[in-house]
Amino acid sequence: MGLVAGCSHAQAISVGGGTTPSPTPAASTADAGVGKANAAVQQAVATLTTASSRLAADFAWTKTALPTSGKSPSDLSKVTLYSAQIAAIGAGSAHAALQAARAAAKSSPANCPAVASNKAEIATLVSRAGPALAQVQALTSSALGELQRATTDRAAVQAALAHLASVIQANPQSTVDTGVARQLAASYTISQQQQLQAALLHTQANAQAAASSVQGTASAAAAVGTICP
Repeated sequence: MGLVAGCSHAQAISVGGGTTPSPTPAASTADAGVGKANAAVQQAVATLTTASSRLAADFAWTKTALPTSGKSPSDLSKVTLYSAQIAAIGAGSAHAALQAARAAAKSSPANCPAVASNKAEIATLVSRAGPALAQVQALTSSALGELQRATTDRAAVQAALAHLASVIQANPQSTVDTGVARQLAASYTISQQQQLQAALLHTQANAQAAASSVQGTASAAAAVGTICP
């Protein structure tokens, strides 16, 4: 066994069936260049993914507050969030009890036990309305705070996107797929944020109106059944 004429040990190995060339310096350099480019792009992708995850966390509360299993409707501006908590304020139940009390008072003879029972139910609802309203206010205030943080976090996402674009431009030989990271970055738009904020303010107004309704119902109930002992 011998070396091919004009070749060194580093360039070729002579074997029985022929000569197997070693990787050329040019090929090794190209592979190293792709690896370096991929590493740079992957680091930029990681930065973008981290920033996008922080932005997504600002909207995490919507999964339990919005209808259709957390999927945002196309127009959120008039959506009432935290509907269960608003229902707990009891405006509907108080109104129904008032109507029942009035009907009982107008019966002949007046059904005073029913009047008293419905008035007692209204009094109970009044006692619960305040804490229920406070819960809605706490939830909406917390969500508004998270949306406020989204403004800063979105700026970080935009900066990370711009950085990724510059890294890709500087490393055109990279083979890293950045599609998933870009899709995550676009998950929550400024338009959606504005609509969610409008929906939260709308929810606060609805909760306050419900609590006021309960108070009004209690005042109206006081005048019902005055002939009853």
